[in-house]
Amino acid sequence: MNEIHERNINFTGRGKTARDQPHGKSIDVQMENRSNATFTVLERYDMHEVYDISSTPRQCHDHAVEGTMPLHWGWVANATFIGKRVRRDQTLDLWEARREGLRMEVAVDETAVNVPVWETREYNTGRTEYTEFMNFTTMAAADSTYDVPTECQTQLSCVSRADMIARAKVWVDNHVPYNQGGDYNGYREDCSGYVSMAWGLDKPGRTTETLPGVSKQITKAELMEGDVLLCTSEHVVLFGGWADAAKTNYIAYEETRPGEGTVKRTTPYPYWYNTACFVPHRYNEVC
Repeated sequence: MNEIHERNINFTGRGKTARDQPHGKSIDVQMENRSNATFTVLERYDMHEVYDISSTPRQCHDHAVEGTMPLHWGWVANATFIGKRVRRDQTLDLWEARREGLRMEVAVDETAVNVPVWETREYNTGRTEYTEFMNFTTMAAADSTYDVPTECQTQLSCVSRADMIARAKVWVDNHVPYNQGGDYNGYREDCSGYVSMAWGLDKPGRTTETLPGVSKQITKAELMEGDVLLCTSEHVVLFGGWADAAKTNYIAYEETRPGEGTVKRTTPYPYWYNTACFVPHRYNEVC
């Protein structure tokens, strides 16, 4: 059971939540009793995306995130015991923690201290969230629980491979320098800004860590012009086709480093260094 109160907004309904902490996935579904509306927050830190989904009207908004998924119950390690409360036939232990602008409280049965009975979060903005757990289990949820709904896919017109390569060549021809603090026609002058431009993504471009949110991993055999070799922690290059029949070298378009800038060159597969990190990816909206 969920209750949310904030100024003139009052929400009461049932919900469900699931978390796969090791893989950076979580989902919170809240169902409004009075209007039958559903509000869902899907966190996919493995894809560096968070999706906010509403059912009335059906809408999906996504935003990029970086780093690892926060521990929902991490605050309990620093909580303070504030007393006991008797509720019906239960004796509950209450624990509290405070952070800047937020007070958190959890109640557990004194005989089952690892099972929350309720959780309250009070913000200094006036928002209060109260959750009573009707059922709590550590059983693993099915992988499909965290699937990204179709309506959450970025709604962009598809981009042809020819257009991707044509855009990439413009930066090569104009010798666009490498400068993370600069931009060229609105796109950041670095490796991921360059790929974002070629793929037609929103300006100033995604980062190497957030590009997986608009692409999927493929195999070496599937590589085609306009795909990329991506190392999320370091670098990304645009694949321009194989340079030899043995497929040991390929044509790469990339924003490299200060002093070198945007280049087109023959490159060993998958890259010059850190070869285990570079993985083929394909833009979701390629024609």
